[in-house]
Amino acid sequence: MTKRSHHFKNVSFLKTLKKTVEYGLCIDDIAKITREKDWVDARKIYCYLAYKLTKTTLSGIGEVVNRDHSTVLYLKRKCAEHLQQEPKFTDKFNLVELILPDPTKFHLEVNNNLALANQIQELKMMIIEKDLELNMKENIINAHNMEDKTELTLNEKQYRRLSKSKRAMFDFRASAILKMLQTTKTYKMYE
Repeated sequence: MTKRSHHFKNVSFLKTLKKTVEYGLCIDDIAKITREKDWVDARKIYCYLAYKLTKTTLSGIGEVVNRDHSTVLYLKRKCAEHLQQEPKFTDKFNLVELILPDPTKFHLEVNNNLALANQIQELKMMIIEKDLELNMKENIINAHNMEDKTELTLNEKQYRRLSKSKRAMFDFRASAILKMLQTTKTYKMYE
């Protein structure tokens, strides 16, 4: 069993991890006192990753989100269960893991790291948008050139012509947009 500590470097990484989870799941503050599913799921992911990636004590992990050690232990265990049983939860977890900073190379200040992560995310989105735009234009030209008599819509035809990697990017972006729309609906429901 490895010894866990409450080291400053770990606390700095935990704060970055918290901000990353909040950013990835479009949550304003996971330390907020609420039992809404999105916030609870975000806390589960944070506790699980914090325990997995650092040697910080359960109390130290909980301190960042204003929870005690027993709550952290419970959330960590529940996260492991949900990863096995709930595909939607697994999607949320994978989304956070995609943008997660590497703890072994973590040496930047929290603000600098988040600013850099935001810039990288914006650049990735711009590249994806431009790539999709170019693909759509190319597919429209191809669709006009081909006399395809099937009953597929233009969008279905364009999607089927995409390569596997481009389909994966398209699917990822579409799922992210749908999640964002679901979050917006949830906010409006509680207003």
